[in-house]
Amino acid sequence: MKNVKLLFILLAVVITSCSTADSEDATIQADLTLETATRTAILSELETTVTEETGVLIQYEESKVLEIDGKIYLRAWSGDFVTTTLLGKDKDGKLQSRGVSCSTEACSGSATQCVPENGYCTSCPGDCKRTTSADELAEIAG
Repeated sequence: MKNVKLLFILLAVVITSCSTADSEDATIQADLTLETATRTAILSELETTVTEETGVLIQYEESKVLEIDGKIYLRAWSGDFVTTTLLGKDKDGKLQSRGVSCSTEACSGSATQCVPENGYCTSCPGDCKRTTSADELAEIAG
């Protein structure tokens, strides 16, 4: 009987200590909503700017608000091409673009490569292009 209790305790410790979370995973945040008009404006400006920069027509088919390492992003896909835009809350608590985006095809499957961080893009062994826009928030809620 003692061995059965010990086995259950050991099993409970192993189960609680194991984590399925991967540092490469991004969390979809249901509580962080980006207004439709704001999302449309961000994506429209990015499509125009990135198309001009790359010389390839970019049309985003899908986008999601994600939290990666405690920061909020809008990630948009155009085929295998991915653009990640840093977001922040304005003084009213609404999500807005921070004005920095990073685009890639080579690192499109990674949650942590080629994403905006401190005004630049994190490293990516391949293509990673930084884009800035005039939509940068003038005031961020604290």
